[in-house]
Amino acid sequence: MAENATTTDERSMRRARRQALIDAGVNPYPIASEVTAHAAELEERYASLADGEDTEDVVSVAGRIRALRKQGKAAFIVLEDVTGSIQLFCRHDVLGDEGWALLANLDLGDILGATGTVLRTRRGQLSVSPTRLTVLSKSLRPLPEKFHGLTDREVRYRQRYVDLIMNPEVRDVFR
Repeated sequence: MAENATTTDERSMRRARRQALIDAGVNPYPIASEVTAHAAELEERYASLADGEDTEDVVSVAGRIRALRKQGKAAFIVLEDVTGSIQLFCRHDVLGDEGWALLANLDLGDILGATGTVLRTRRGQLSVSPTRLTVLSKSLRPLPEKFHGLTDREVRYRQRYVDLIMNPEVRDVFR
C-alpha cells in the first residue's frame, strides 16, 4: 500500500510542476520543436575534441531526461534520443534566471529540447551547454526505478510503452 501512496504523491508533485510551468507561461506540450543533431551524430562529429575544449558550433537536441543532477550553479542532464545519450551541461550564467528556474520543474522522463554550443567537459564527456531549454512534453507518470527496471513480465506486456522506454534491447527489435 505504501508504494501506491508514494506513486500517487509523485504524480501529484508532477502535476503541480506542470501547473507551475503553465503559470510561468511555459506550454508543457508545444506543437513543434527543432532538432539539428542527434547524440550519435555529435559523438561522431566531435570525437577528436579535446577534454575541456569548447566549440562555437550551435546545435539543437531533444530527448527524454534520464538523469538530472544539480550542483550549485551548474546542472547536468542526460538526454536520451533515438540514437543514444547526450549530456547537457547547464550553467546559471549561460541559461539566465528564467532558464535556471525551469530546471526546478523538470522530472525524469520529461522530454526536453536544448539549444546551445558543443563542448567536452574536463572529465571528457561530450556535452551541449544550452542557452535555451524547451519543455517538449511533461511526464506525469514516473518511470520505473533505473537499476531494477521492469522485472514483472506481466507489467512489461501490459505497458509496452514503458518497456520500450526502459529497455534499449526491446527498442532495437523495432529498428
